[in-house]
Amino acid sequence: MMSVSLAACGPKEESTGGTATAGTDTTTAKESEEDVTAGGTYTAGTYTATAKGNNGDVTLEVTFDSDAIKSIEIKEHGETPGISDAPIAKIPESIIANQSLNIDAITGATNTSNAILNAVADAVNQAGGDAEALKKVEVAANEAAGENAALAQTDGIFYMVCDKNNAGVGEDGITYGGQNIQDLIDAGLVVKADTLEELAELIDVDPATFVETIEKFNEAVKTGVDPEFNRASFGGDFINPDGNPGIFEPPFYTGPRTPSAHITKGGLKVNTSAEVIGTDGNAIPGLYAAGEVTGGRTVAGLLEAMTSGRTAGKTIMGK
Repeated sequence: MMSVSLAACGPKEESTGGTATAGTDTTTAKESEEDVTAGGTYTAGTYTATAKGNNGDVTLEVTFDSDAIKSIEIKEHGETPGISDAPIAKIPESIIANQSLNIDAITGATNTSNAILNAVADAVNQAGGDAEALKKVEVAANEAAGENAALAQTDGIFYMVCDKNNAGVGEDGITYGGQNIQDLIDAGLVVKADTLEELAELIDVDPATFVETIEKFNEAVKTGVDPEFNRASFGGDFINPDGNPGIFEPPFYTGPRTPSAHITKGGLKVNTSAEVIGTDGNAIPGLYAAGEVTGGRTVAGLLEAMTSGRTAGKTIMGK
């Protein structure tokens, strides 16, 4: 399903520069004397760095002026096409926008995400910057944009939208949860229509705005990049039988929703490897945490415990 808030790895590329493997002193920087600005945060120039990804090395070039990271270009990688597309597109963009290395890994592509972050950190150090300091720079909370937009609506109402292929309704009219879809429609819990415009009118939303929102969502599903809300995972539910991604085949369904906190909890801060983070911002060697002992929010404590427990185990075993 899609949440709508309404107010009315690819193929390898050839590297053109030298490489510096993260954690080593091997450095190649393309710069000229006029590029070097005294007194700035960085020594201006373009630096090459390499870090280990999911399928091997990821090599990139980072260009700095004296005060900022100006561009990040992935030069060579062997990451899995499709899965790696989102981090390759979004991680560099987020680093530059926030001038920070405190960027969350993309769900389902953690190794590729971390490779990019580690390589950029290496390039930062090459340029005379402080990568550890950049890891502590707060970033804009774009991930919460959708939820905040919903809360700003009258009564905090937004709508879940789906089509024939991802509504979870069988040919017999019974949902995957065992309910009769017509009973839900009669009770006003679900709205059904043959066109997106009709669906918009039934929920008193401007049809043009509604259709435009669906089209933006479909494009994000297709490309794996959501520039508006930074959504990183769309799931297989939006890949239709004919191979086309998105919401476009009637009948269409929607229903009103309001945000709510399923679980609130506090606890230990961990990284994506389930390592506990100390007060200095670094992982504490040999200390791991999983489940509700960790800080943050979750949609299902048991599922998080199983997932994070597996992550901790894999980290401990070096896999």
